[in-house]
Amino acid sequence: AQACDVVRTARISEAEKRMVVENTFRARARSFGLPEVTMEEPAAVYLLPYNTEQIVRLIDGALKQAAYRRETVITAEALRTVSDRQNIHSSGRQFGYMGGAYHEEY
Repeated sequence: AQACDVVRTARISEAEKRMVVENTFRARARSFGLPEVTMEEPAAVYLLPYNTEQIVRLIDGALKQAAYRRETVITAEALRTVSDRQNIHSSGRQFGYMGGAYHEEY
């Protein structure tokens, strides 16, 4: 800390972010008791512009929706639905716990 004023870390690459999305999805699916649920490739690509907290919220919402509807595949459309319901957007500023406007309805 005495040797420098500011420490900056590099942004993660797209390949690293894709790995974060895949690992997060698998971990969250297991925690929801839905290890058989899979995610389509367009759905994984849909998540890339979001930050990690938003990715977790979108995956959780999509998994809850899949469990409720007894679906086994998460699609990009399902993620868009969750994003619209929870008001999660990849751009813009968000404040407060879980982005402020956090609610779900099924």
